[in-house]
This record gives sequence, C-alpha cells and structure tokens, in this order.
Amino acid sequence: MITRIPIITLVCFLVLTGCRQRQAAAVEAQVAASARAEEEAAVASKQMLEAKDDMVAANSYALADLAIQAAPPVAPPQATITQKIIRNATVSFSVDNYEKIKAQIRQSITGHKGYISSENETRNDLEARTTMQVRVPADKFDACLAGLAGFAKQLDEKNITSEDVTKQYVDTEARMLARKAVEQRYLAILQKAGKVEDILAVEEKLNETREEIEAAEASLRYMDQQVAMSTITLNFYQPFAQTVHNTPGFFGRLGISLKEGWNNVLDAALGVTAAWPAWLLLIVAFFAGKRIYKRFKKEKTVAV
Repeated sequence: MITRIPIITLVCFLVLTGCRQRQAAAVEAQVAASARAEEEAAVASKQMLEAKDDMVAANSYALADLAIQAAPPVAPPQATITQKIIRNATVSFSVDNYEKIKAQIRQSITGHKGYISSENETRNDLEARTTMQVRVPADKFDACLAGLAGFAKQLDEKNITSEDVTKQYVDTEARMLARKAVEQRYLAILQKAGKVEDILAVEEKLNETREEIEAAEASLRYMDQQVAMSTITLNFYQPFAQTVHNTPGFFGRLGISLKEGWNNVLDAALGVTAAWPAWLLLIVAFFAGKRIYKRFKKEKTVAV
C-alpha cells in the first residue's frame, strides 16, 4: 500500500506537468499568430497609405493639368482696361527742292519726338526719291503727319489706318494671368512631391506653363509698343526736267529717209561682199556644171 502511494503521486505529477506544457505551447502559438497578424495588418496599412498618397498626388497632377481649361479666365480689373488702337499712315508726294525738303523733313520728325527706323534713297535720270519708315509717338501722330504732308508740292497719296486690338490684348492678358495661377499650383505640388518621377513630371509641366507665360508677355509688349508708337510710311520725290526735242518738218524727214535708204543700200552691198566665199563656190559650180553638160551632150551626139 505504501509503495502504491508514491507511484500514484508520480503519475499525477507527470500528468500535471504535461498539461502545463501543452497549455504553454498553446499560449505561445496564440501569441505568435497574433504577432504575425499584427505585422501583416501593419504592412497592409502601410501599403494602403502609400496607395492613398499616390492617388492623391495623381489627382493633384490631373487637377493641375486641367487648371487652364477648368479654371475661368482671370480678367484684369475693368478699371485698368484701356482702349488699344494701333494707328499707321502712308503718304506720298512730290517736292520742289529735294535736298532742302529732305533736311526739313528730318527736322520735323525730330521735333515731333519721332525717329526714322529705315530709309531708302534712289536716283536716276528721271527723278530722286526717298522712302522712309517713321516711328512717332501716338499722341504726336496727327501733328507729325500734317507737318510732313505740308512739304508736298503735289500730294499723290495719303492713307490712314486704325486697328483696335483691345479685345486681343485683354484676352492675352487674361490667359497670362490664368497660367500664372497654374504656375503657383504646380509650385505648391512640387513642394509636396517626394518621388523623383513625380518631381520630374511636375517640373516638365511647370516649364511648359512658364513658356506660355513668356510668350503671352512678349505678345503684350509688342502690342504696347505698336500702340505707343505709330508708323508713317513716307515717300517723296523730285522729278527732273527733260529736254523736248523739236520734230523735223517734211523736207527734214525726206532728207533723213534718203540718208537711211542710202545707208540700207550700203549695208546690203557690204552684206553681199561679206558673202564672197559663197559667191565663189556658186561660180565654180556653174562652170563645172556647164562643162559636164557639154561633154554629156557631145557623147550623146556621137552615139547617134
């Protein structure tokens, strides 16, 4: 009896130890599974965040690309819009004293705050002529044109044109302001971009937008210059006097005709003389032919 008690005790101890080990193993397996699940969840969450960031960036780029079309044109304040008119003129006339008038025309242009952008002068036996491209401030246009026309001996042409470019100017300025707004959006996106490919894509769009802005600014500057300075195409000339020849009478023309006729006879004689080789060949051929004919006729008579 006493021997059985230790054996029973030992068996119970072993059974209890095995249960504890199995329980510990189950707990460890549960902890490991929980850890793996948390790790997988963390990885999935990170991937979802990156995908969300990429989607947000892509949407931002798409919105920036459509900004020019989607955003309404940014028009300048109505109070700053002034009428833009380009005025040009063409005037042509003759003068009495070419050199004197030319010097006075230069003084008149300078007096009206203008300048000569191009000049071309030609001279021949019939006339002396100068063509100038004159640039003059718009507020001096009428006075300068009237002063130049005042030098005319005879006015041949005077033509004035006016081109209203206000609408074109306002549209170009509005497009420029819209592109500047898009440029600021691209700059904001560029500061938030983290990937190299995103930075390169935004910089490419930014460069395209800046080129469009520079083109619009150049167009505005050109229109401003054309509005501020008018162009006058000036053409003035002096015809030279020509000698009038007296027309001969009947006997004079008769003498001229006889002289011309005699000259024609001399020319014909000289032409015939110049062809002496041909005449020589004709003479030789004539006598040779005549001799051959006589011989042929003689032989025919003897045969009969």
